[in-house]
Amino acid sequence: MPSVLIDIWDWVEDHAAAIIALCALFLTIYQARLTRRHNRLSVRPLLTSYTGEVSSSNAQITFSLTNSGLGPALIDAFEVTLDGAPVNIRATEQLNGTLAQLLGRPPKSFSVGHLGPSSTLRKDETRELFNIQFPVLTPAEFEALSGRLNRIRLVVKYHSLYNEPYVFDSGA
Repeated sequence: MPSVLIDIWDWVEDHAAAIIALCALFLTIYQARLTRRHNRLSVRPLLTSYTGEVSSSNAQITFSLTNSGLGPALIDAFEVTLDGAPVNIRATEQLNGTLAQLLGRPPKSFSVGHLGPSSTLRKDETRELFNIQFPVLTPAEFEALSGRLNRIRLVVKYHSLYNEPYVFDSGA
């Protein structure tokens, strides 16, 4: 064997413990990064929406928000807009007028839920945000009405337990 190879082999034998320790250190760091990433993903919230429509003598449209993720969604902000202008959903008279203007007629009845700052949506929790009932409508009227509701936009800013920010935007 050439003397250079013998010198290298001798060096490796002399430092084998240090080489093994360095390999173990790098593998531990890699494993810790994977575990951290997994932990963040295991508590990530994911807000999704559902619109239910019933066209009958008691026509109604409902809009619900569900946390389909694996962890709770901690709400930071909740905003409803109509054609880009903010709507105060807590002011019942204003909301009734806005709905009448949007729909071309006042609703038979409506209920509104909201998410305030510091609200939480647990994993698999669903909250009904809007339930609008209408007087008797023809199928064509109902379809036109349903299309006009697309002008309403809901934006929810929320974060995970790790303070990672997310945004749900019904108009996106």
